[in-house]
Amino acid sequence: MELLVKYMSQGNPMLNSEPGKQNALIEVFPGLDGIALRDDDPDEVDVLIVEGDAAQRSLITQILERKKLVAVGWENGLEAMEWLDNALAPPRVILCDLDLPGLGGVEFYMMLLQSAEWYSIPVVLMTANPTRENMKNLRALPVPPDYLLCKPFRPDMLVQIMETILKQDHPLCILRDLQRRKLNVQRKMLQIRKAMEDQAPADAAKIERARSIIITMTNKLISLKRERTQAVNLYADPSLDLDEKIKSLGTEIAQIEAFIKGHEDQRKSQLERKRELLLVSKSLEEIDRKIQVLNKTIAKEGILDLRSPSKMGKEMLDWLASGSGGG
Repeated sequence: MELLVKYMSQGNPMLNSEPGKQNALIEVFPGLDGIALRDDDPDEVDVLIVEGDAAQRSLITQILERKKLVAVGWENGLEAMEWLDNALAPPRVILCDLDLPGLGGVEFYMMLLQSAEWYSIPVVLMTANPTRENMKNLRALPVPPDYLLCKPFRPDMLVQIMETILKQDHPLCILRDLQRRKLNVQRKMLQIRKAMEDQAPADAAKIERARSIIITMTNKLISLKRERTQAVNLYADPSLDLDEKIKSLGTEIAQIEAFIKGHEDQRKSQLERKRELLLVSKSLEEIDRKIQVLNKTIAKEGILDLRSPSKMGKEMLDWLASGSGGG
C-alpha cells in the first residue's frame, strides 16, 4: 500500500453527516461493499474501537460492519480494558483515538504493549491534533502503532487500512508485529534473569558433603538395627535406648535427604532457566535478523514515502521512519 497515513484538509464527511443520513455516506464510496474478510465466528471481534465521540464511534462501526467486520466500540481506555479482560478472544485489531477521556490513547496503547496477553494485537491510533507535542510523545513509544490516522479521514481509507492489517502481508505490518514480539521477548529475558538473581545458587559442594554424611549415617543405622535384632534374639526385650537411637538417626537421615532433594531441585531449576534464557536469546537474535532484513526492504521500496497534504506530514513521516528504522 503506497499511502499509509492520510490527512484531509477538507471537511470531514464523518463529522459533517446529517443525523439519520450516515448510511448514505457509505454509498459515496463503492469500496465499502467489498469482500467479507470474516464471517465464521460472531463471538469473536475483528475491530475494537476506542473513540470518545459517540457519533464518530457509531459511524466507524457502521462502516466496518458494511465490510462484514465484527466491531465493538467503547468510549475510553478503561472501558476497553475491562472488555478485553472479559472477552472470549482478543480482537484482531484495535482502532484507538489519542484524545480519550480518562485513560488516554498513548497510555492505553502502552498498557497493551506491556501485557503478555494483548501485546501482539495490531493497533491503529487516530488523532485530530497531529501536533509536534503529540509526535514527540509517539516517538517515545517502544513500538509505534501499525498506522496513524489523522482526522478527518475518508471511510475508504479506513477500510483500506483495516484490510491491510487483517491480511498481515504488508511489510510495515509485519515489521510492527516483529517489533512487538521483540519487546515481549526482551521482557521475558528480564523476568528470567530476575528469577535467577532472586534464587540462591545451589551449592554442589554442600550436596556432596551431605551425601557422604548420609552414607555414614546409613551404615550406622544398619549397625544399630543389626544390634537390635541380636538383642531381641538373646533377650526378647531390646533396650529402649537402642530404639530411640534408631528413631533419632532415621529422622536425621530423612532431614538430610530432604536437604539434598531441595538443593538438587534448585540446581535443576537453575539449569532449566539457563536453557530457557538461551532459547529466548536465540529467538531475540532471529527477530533482530528479520527486522534488519525487513527494514532494508521497506527502505528499498520507499514504503514510507507518504504524500500527506497537511503541514504535519513531514513530522508524521519522520516519526514513522524513526519507528521502523530503530528496530
